[in-house]
Amino acid sequence: MVDYDPWLGNPVGVVEHNKFTSIKDSESSATIFNGPLHLPKDRQCRVYDITGRVVTPDKMRPGVYFVEIDGKITKKVVKIG
Repeated sequence: MVDYDPWLGNPVGVVEHNKFTSIKDSESSATIFNGPLHLPKDRQCRVYDITGRVVTPDKMRPGVYFVEIDGKITKKVVKIG
């Protein structure tokens, strides 16, 4: 904050309020993999690309995906090759 000085007229400045919410590392991290994505066979699994489209795990190209297991998004995964 700028101190008021009568020679400056109205002070100019920005008051900063630090509003930062931290995220636990385990919540923000992604699984990085190369090769096929192995999903549990005994549960209902879906894989979504970054645009929200459902993709089949064997047709995944390098990119960012989200894995849904039993109706809940559980993990962000990144395919690198």
